Amino acid sequence: MSQDNIPDRLLQRIEEAKEQRLKELDLSYKYGVSNDKKLTYVPDEVFELTHLTQIDLSNNQRSTLPESITKLINLTRLDLRYNQLLTLPESFTNLPNLAQIYLSNNRLSILPKSFTNHLNSTRLDLSNNQLSTLPKSFTKLINLTGLDLSNNQLSTLPESITEFTNLTRIDLNNNKLVTLPKSITKLTNLTGLDFSFNKLATLPESITKLTNLTELSLNNNKLVTLPESIIKLTNLTGLYLRNNQIKKIPSWLAATKLNVETSFQYASNCINFVRQSH
Repeated sequence: MSQDNIPDRLLQRIEEAKEQRLKELDLSYKYGVSNDKKLTYVPDEVFELTHLTQIDLSNNQRSTLPESITKLINLTRLDLRYNQLLTLPESFTNLPNLAQIYLSNNRLSILPKSFTNHLNSTRLDLSNNQLSTLPKSFTKLINLTGLDLSNNQLSTLPESITEFTNLTRIDLNNNKLVTLPKSITKLTNLTGLDFSFNKLATLPESITKLTNLTELSLNNNKLVTLPESIIKLTNLTGLYLRNNQIKKIPSWLAATKLNVETSFQYASNCINFVRQSH
C-alpha cells in the first residue's frame, strides 16, 4: 500500500520502533503540526511490530480496523479515540494482554459478540458513539471498575449488568433510558452514578442498596417524585436534580441533613441542586 499519505514524522517513528524494538508507538494526529495529515489507514509494517505493548492511533480518520491488528499479541494499551470507526473486527479480542482500550468519539453502533472474550480492561470508555444495544457477552468484563457509555443511543440496560461487581462508577448521561433495571442496585461498590439527560420518570426503591454511593446525578430527566428511601444513602454527598418535573421539595428531603438549593425559573425546574451540608 502506498505511503504517500503518511507524514514523514510517522514513517520515522515506525522505523525507529522497528530498529530499536520500542514498546510504545504514537501515530496520533497532532494539531498544530505543519504538514501533518490524519491517517486513513495503518501501514502494514506496524502490524509486524509484535513487541509493541502500546499504540496510539487517536485523532485520525480510521473507519475500520484491520484484522491484522491481532498480530500485536503483546498490546496492553490501544488508543483509538477520535476516529470514525463504524465497526470492530470479530478477531479484535484475540489480544490476550489488552488491559486498556479507548474507543470514545467514534461512530460505533454495535460491538462484536466476541468483544469481551479476552479483554481484561479495568476501565472502558465507549462514550460519544452510536451504540443502541450492548452484546450479552459485555458483562463478562468482570474486572471493570469504571464504565463510560455516555452520549450513545441506549434505551435499556441488560439485567445482567449485575455481573460488573467491581464497578465503582457508571456514566450513562445523554442516552435514551426510560427505566433502570432493578438489578443495578446489586452493584454495591458503586460510588458514582450519572444518569443525566435521559428520560427517567422513576427510580427503583431498591436504590438504597447502593450504600457506598456518594454522587448521584439525575439532571434533565422526567422525574416527578423521588423515593423516600434515598435518605438511607448516608454516604451521599451530591444529589443533582436540575431540570426535572418535581413540583416541590419532598418534606422528608427537607428534614434530612441534605442542603437543598432551589430554582423556580421554570415550573418544571423546581429542584435545581441538592448537596450534603457540612
